[in-house]
Amino acid sequence: MGSWDYSLLHPKHCIADWKLCLWAYLMPHHIWAIAADNVLSSGDGVRCFTISAIPLIGICVFPCWRKIIRDKKGVEGNIFFDCCAVVCCPCCAIFQGAHEAGVDGLEEFERTFRLITGHASLDVQGEITAVRDQGQALPGDIQRA
Repeated sequence: MGSWDYSLLHPKHCIADWKLCLWAYLMPHHIWAIAADNVLSSGDGVRCFTISAIPLIGICVFPCWRKIIRDKKGVEGNIFFDCCAVVCCPCCAIFQGAHEAGVDGLEEFERTFRLITGHASLDVQGEITAVRDQGQALPGDIQRA
């Protein structure tokens, strides 16, 4: 069994991935939803975000999320310590879990900055062209004889 890559309350780790650390403190539910989506690999990030916004339920769900990460990554620990981490320093626990789940702080920072500044552009036409170039039909395409 291994250990967490980043320990709780360790400034060196927060400095090493300062953008993820910043997001974990400013928007913990957002980062937790992204990390949950990465860990669960079933598209449940939005549900996790919604559940975590309910205070009492969020406190129960956070330790379970850490347990899932521990099981997938082979990290030592138990649910009691997961509960302690979540209650004592939830933002640190989210930062630690998000790092283990593979959330990239730089990518999330850039994506959110583009959305806020209005520079986010979806290349829908380029995606449509790529699908058609592969010979696939799009929903709503009219088949011409």
